[in-house]
Amino acid sequence: MQERLGHVKLVVVGEALGYRGGHFSGIPMTSERMLLRDQQQVIAGLEPRRTSKPTVCEHGFSEPTATIVWGALLKLDVPPDEFVLWNAFPWHSYDPRRGLLSNRAPNKFEQLSGRPVLEALLELLPCEQIVALGKIAAAQLEQLGLHARCVRHPASGGAKLFREQIAKIVC
Repeated sequence: MQERLGHVKLVVVGEALGYRGGHFSGIPMTSERMLLRDQQQVIAGLEPRRTSKPTVCEHGFSEPTATIVWGALLKLDVPPDEFVLWNAFPWHSYDPRRGLLSNRAPNKFEQLSGRPVLEALLELLPCEQIVALGKIAAAQLEQLGLHARCVRHPASGGAKLFREQIAKIVC
C-alpha cells in the first residue's frame, strides 16, 4: 500500500477473498501463483514464498478473478502503482461444511463488518475512480454513499463483458 499512496487513480472493489487467491497470498485479488511467477509485476521488492502445500496444489493456487482483473488492467497499460484491488469483505468467507478450500458469499453480518475497513481504505487512498466488481461490491459502496461504476464480475462466464466494461472506464 505504501508505494501506492498518492499514485492511485483507480480502486477496483470485489466481493471477498477467495480460497485460491487472497486466502493464500494475503493480498486481495492476487493469487499465490501470480506472486511466485511474476513477483516484480505485482509488488516490487517482494520475496514471495509459498503458503499452500505443494502436495495440494503443485504450482501454487491460481485465482481466476485475480488473473482476469490483473491481466485486463495491465493489457490496458494501467501501471500497477496506479490501481488498488480490494474487497468489500476483506476476509475469506468459506463454507464451514466444505472447509477452508471453499468460497461462499459473505452474509449480511459479514458484509456489515467489512464496511468500516473498506471505508478506511478508500479514505486512505483517494482516487479518480472506484469500480465495483459485481453487484455485491456495488451495494456495499452504495451503503457507504460512494459513487462507483459497476462492471460485470468476471466469474461464471463474465470475463469478456468485464474486459469490455473496464476498458471503457480506464481508456
